[in-house]
Amino acid sequence: MKFLAPLLIMFASLVPQDISSLWAQYDKAAKTDKPKDKIEILEKIKEQSFKKRLHWDYYLAASRRVEVGAEINWKDRARLEEKLEQEVKKYNEPIVCFYHDQDFDARKAIALQYKNQLQQGKNSDFYSKSTQLALRNYQVQLDHYISDDYEYALWMLDDFASLKEYTEGRYPQAAFVDYFKGTYSDFDKGLIEGIKQQYPGKAMALVAELALIENKFSALREEEAGSNQFKALHQRCIELNQKIKAYSGEDKLILKNTSAEDIISSLEEKALSAEIKDGVLSIHFRNLPEAEIEILSGSKSIF
Repeated sequence: MKFLAPLLIMFASLVPQDISSLWAQYDKAAKTDKPKDKIEILEKIKEQSFKKRLHWDYYLAASRRVEVGAEINWKDRARLEEKLEQEVKKYNEPIVCFYHDQDFDARKAIALQYKNQLQQGKNSDFYSKSTQLALRNYQVQLDHYISDDYEYALWMLDDFASLKEYTEGRYPQAAFVDYFKGTYSDFDKGLIEGIKQQYPGKAMALVAELALIENKFSALREEEAGSNQFKALHQRCIELNQKIKAYSGEDKLILKNTSAEDIISSLEEKALSAEIKDGVLSIHFRNLPEAEIEILSGSKSIF
């Protein structure tokens, strides 16, 4: 029995550590600024994730290995980046190759060549941690509703034509495709209004309504519209928020972060401004019933 404890310790040291615990060790080493410790841990993560085919963990560890190595000696960056290229090729997983390659044409080629394999995988860590998808208003919803790695690739490529075909008949995916296409570059009012008409009473109709309100608000400010038009838009915002609050369940997820509150706050903001043009003083009131105004010439009050 006296040899049991040492034997247990030796056995425990041979058991691979859980990936999450290794990442915890890495975070601890990062806080204490120990680059050599970080490299050692990253190599362990790479080894285990390679064997277990943990795609995100492998790529994250491999790419961070480049950054940590370059922190120690910036001259090593080119060599380490070349090593990463070889590691990605050796790992030979379409989603990893796609995510790693930043060239648009190369990504498109990967998506086409490995379409069947990408359709069989759903590596959601890539969706939620993608900086490109993070730029979109509804990243949380996209993360949740993307069906597979191929659909994710189409989103990364902004291939709305293929996405339209790929998501046909699926709600809310098809509606989100129209929404992002309609708000991607130039605002397509007809396409956004089409979402409202196609999905009456559904959450995506309210997503579209908010986009129309935001577009209208920008137009009114640009044309310096009258107060009655802003008041009508204010009422429209209040009605939209009331409708949003009535939804629950899956619809509530779709409407996460959908709110006209920012526009309402802007419309209700009090302000007073003045300008002189051609010798005429114009004073503009915003949500103010009255104000005391004094005009000075030097230190002398003239009005």
